[in-house]
Amino acid sequence: MMRDDDGFTLIELLVVVLIAAVLLALSIVSFMGFESRARRSAAADELRSAALTSRSLLVTSGDYSTLAADIAGLDPGLSLDPGGERGVAILIGASGDACLVRITQNGEIMAVWLGVDETPAQLFATLPTMPATCPDHAGAVTQGFDDTPF
Repeated sequence: MMRDDDGFTLIELLVVVLIAAVLLALSIVSFMGFESRARRSAAADELRSAALTSRSLLVTSGDYSTLAADIAGLDPGLSLDPGGERGVAILIGASGDACLVRITQNGEIMAVWLGVDETPAQLFATLPTMPATCPDHAGAVTQGFDDTPF
């Protein structure tokens, strides 16, 4: 009896389907991580832009008291939102320091602390909760703000 060897066996086809499924699963996981990093990067870029504009306003006005009103005129592309979900929230502390807060689409709370003097640089943090007010420099460090570049 002659056997016809044209085509693939069922085992060979199952192995190919299994390999394709594993590759698909890996690509989906990789894409999900990429999307998360892109959202975080977009929020950090928005904060960086707002921080640079804020620092230039500090040089011209000497304080951050009118930051919310002035920043919109200097950076029309910047969206402001007091809750930080659809734009940057601006918090002014009792000592005049400013915090710029943005909640990413992933739910992370990212913030930049800006002091009124030139001594502290911009301090960056990923915070566990949305701050109610902007702390002074010592309070910012205890809340998790640090010199991590963003």
